Amino acid sequence: MREQFPLIARVAAREGKPIAFFDIETTGLPKDGPVGILEFAYLAVFPDGKIESRSYLINPGDIPIDPGAARVHGITKEVVADAPEFPAISHVISILFDRTCCVAFNGTTFDLPVIHENFTRYGLPAPEPSRFIDARKIWTKTQKTQKGTLLKVAQHYGVEPGEAHRALGDTITMARVVEEMIFRHGADTVFDLEASSPESAKPRRPVQARGGKQGPDADRVRAAEEETKPAQEQTSPPKTRKSLAIEAIQAHLAAHGRLLPSDYERVGASAGLPAHHISFALGELLTAGRVDPRQVEDVRQQAMIRRHLPAAVRSVGTDRLKPLKEELDRLCGAPIDYVQLRVALLRTGHLQPATDGSRPTATSHPSFLAERVHGGGEPEREGVSRARRFAVWGVQR
Repeated sequence: MREQFPLIARVAAREGKPIAFFDIETTGLPKDGPVGILEFAYLAVFPDGKIESRSYLINPGDIPIDPGAARVHGITKEVVADAPEFPAISHVISILFDRTCCVAFNGTTFDLPVIHENFTRYGLPAPEPSRFIDARKIWTKTQKTQKGTLLKVAQHYGVEPGEAHRALGDTITMARVVEEMIFRHGADTVFDLEASSPESAKPRRPVQARGGKQGPDADRVRAAEEETKPAQEQTSPPKTRKSLAIEAIQAHLAAHGRLLPSDYERVGASAGLPAHHISFALGELLTAGRVDPRQVEDVRQQAMIRRHLPAAVRSVGTDRLKPLKEELDRLCGAPIDYVQLRVALLRTGHLQPATDGSRPTATSHPSFLAERVHGGGEPEREGVSRARRFAVWGVQR
């Protein structure tokens, strides 16, 4: 998987800490008794655009796995037989809560209470997130509704979901949804509307669900009931700024055959958007192989970039776009356009267009979060975690 979340990275830079999406898979629901955690996963987006994604299988000890839950997420007692129990990965959660802005979907009523319960069960001090965002609350407040599963919210925003009902897949879906939420509603709406205080991040008392069901899982019970209701006619969602930008770009290219940096403001005005939205959308189209580089290259800037690119690559590498652009700005003595930098990287083979619709390839990277979680960057102990890192073409505009 190749992924990038440039808008979330900008928010991380503003927050001064990574934005970490987390999710859990459990033995069952709180209404049925004690709940053990079978899987914990997080996807952290760093201020410089890097991404770290990890997933941990957990043995629930003496808590049995409900057959219905196993059918949903596919985690059986055989799958977690050799996995460690919760205390072995509890430090991961503590560090994540302390050093990131945490995001979960329905986390206030499910994930946080269950995590708190498992810390208490093993006699460990339960941490509270230093900053917490419940993505479902953003949805309910912006859409004026109490309905909506993560899958339905993803469908509304037109994003492709990750693997459903597995913790890592759900963190990927959450990140894609929040990236689109920021694009559509603005960062201030998404991250300030539900800028949780420590009090609001604490586990809530059980809430009443339809049909008399109570417990911290009431929202998930309610969501499950929604799934059984027949689909109703819905109006098409309004176009996002991203889709408007892409339409404006395609219209301009169809009419003129070329789109240069000097055209961004005019093309943006035709769609009611600022110029940087055109630049950003054009960059994505270019690296996705949907725009021919010859249609957007500026001869003067390309000459400057080609002259200094080898030195800039030797200095900062090619795994992150922003530092490379800043080095080129310094060497060229003038600001370089991001789209022109992408054109040059494509021309020189440093960046390969993703013709299958995926993201361009990038190199792996160290993570200060992982170094702290796993003890100064020491190798992870076999069996303690199943870590999966996703490389990212680092974009921070």
